[in-house]
Amino acid sequence: MWRRLIYWLLGISLGLLAGCANNNPQQPNLAATNYGRGTAGTGQRIGSTTIPTSPAPKPSFDPIELYKGSYALLIGASEYRAGWPRLPGVKKDIPEVQKALEQ
Repeated sequence: MWRRLIYWLLGISLGLLAGCANNNPQQPNLAATNYGRGTAGTGQRIGSTTIPTSPAPKPSFDPIELYKGSYALLIGASEYRAGWPRLPGVKKDIPEVQKALEQ
């Protein structure tokens, strides 16, 4: 029984050691291969695009009129419920706000 347990633990340990062995080459330096933001390795790669030598022409279009006027709806609500205080100056404030918006 003990011998079987020792062989089992030894097999597990060797399997873990083999799995942890670093047989893969080191990751490439991204700056040197230009996969990062470096400037080295500027050869053409799959999926790369070339930059045109002359700037693209600017699109020409006619200006459009977005709107002809502005409108505002002034509501003089002053009798609130559920504990909110009354606003006694609302009726007086509406003409003043209208005058300010029309300027």
